[in-house]
Amino acid sequence: MILYSWKVYRFHIYPRCAHVPVKVINGYAKGYSHKNTEDFDLSKMETNHAWNAIFVEGEWRLVDSTWDAGYIDGKSFHWKKQDLYFLMDPEFFVTSHLPYIEKDLAKSEVWQLLDKPIDPKTFFKSLKLEEGSVKFGVFPRTHKDTIMHVRGETCIEIQKYTPGEILDTLVSFESEDENKEYKECVATERCGSDIIKFHVRPPKLGTYKFSLFISAPNENKSWPQLFKYIVKCDSILENLVLFPKHRQTYGPQPEYKELGFGEAIKKYSFFSTETGELDIVLPSLQQMKVRCTLEDGNANKVQNAVFQQSTANSISLSVRLPQRGNYRLIIFAPKGKDEYAVAANFLLQCTKVVQEFRPFPVVFGGKATDYQVILHEPMAKEIPANSSVVFRFSSPNLKSVQIETKVFKKENDSDEWEIVFDTPGPGAQVNVFGSNEETGTRNGLFGYITK
Repeated sequence: MILYSWKVYRFHIYPRCAHVPVKVINGYAKGYSHKNTEDFDLSKMETNHAWNAIFVEGEWRLVDSTWDAGYIDGKSFHWKKQDLYFLMDPEFFVTSHLPYIEKDLAKSEVWQLLDKPIDPKTFFKSLKLEEGSVKFGVFPRTHKDTIMHVRGETCIEIQKYTPGEILDTLVSFESEDENKEYKECVATERCGSDIIKFHVRPPKLGTYKFSLFISAPNENKSWPQLFKYIVKCDSILENLVLFPKHRQTYGPQPEYKELGFGEAIKKYSFFSTETGELDIVLPSLQQMKVRCTLEDGNANKVQNAVFQQSTANSISLSVRLPQRGNYRLIIFAPKGKDEYAVAANFLLQCTKVVQEFRPFPVVFGGKATDYQVILHEPMAKEIPANSSVVFRFSSPNLKSVQIETKVFKKENDSDEWEIVFDTPGPGAQVNVFGSNEETGTRNGLFGYITK
């Protein structure tokens, strides 16, 4: 007996009462009990579901009142009323429902309602379009079969074909053998407003369940599912480097404009370097100071590895990475008084480091931003002891500078400053202060240590 078939037959009765033609379609549906397989055998195929075809406005349309009523979790039925499968486009409907009437393929194909019906083998290997895919018009550009074989790594692309942009995505990559989730095997790259790439690197041989979800606009904390893949890893990468643990899309957050960033930030997602150093310039709508957190692949924070300098329309970030690997750069932007919110996540990929890691100078507070100070040198936290060190920076606002106890005042109209300072012995703190006044209290700008 077909599960919950009473809904199908009740729907069959109601339109007839209104003199609307309706039919019951028996067939196979990719429901809870469906098992993905590469060994399809038509002789063993059995029907497991039924739905309806209804004739409205001069054409036949498809309806599944059972699936629109709720879902099964393996133990019980849960009511969840929706209209996803009510008059659904046949092209989408056939990814989950295959008519199979009286074991007659020719007769059954008619009720796919397609100009070019698909055969059972194609149906069973093809990806099922889940709620998020159909509802928001997001479909695979690559990898349109449920089961994929991976040798080392692969890249899956999806695209939104309806108006609007993909706000965010979420992934789950779970080992079918170990029943364990791996959060470091997928990095999600934003490519414009309508294309997302998922870079997949399985950690070991075996079978994995890879599920993709989409952030639903105007639905608080809702993540409808897009697709569910089965990944069979046949070989792993030599010298495998996994990703930081980040299950969402790299790039700006949907509210980037409210947090002060310009439209062009949407083109940034992944950055790469072959030297261990890189420069990132982010468009901003105003001059502001952000907070940056750099994490390595094990979520360990890397200190003094990001140095920021800002202007009225951009934030420049200089980054130094200590070793080869993948890093996650998190940008926090001011949101109200003394409050910061995540504005963006970026993936930094370092294939080689050409020199020893040199931490940047310490930046004190936000006065360097307020005074529009651009530091030119020294750009390392450690400076030579017992030496004459040149400090160069520019600012349209500074009128006096203090290095330790020695004070320097602006002597011309130039924004450029060049100061030669004799450093003390090893291990001493050397701090640079500044003010937009010639006298009075000066604020901390940068901190160094002698070596």
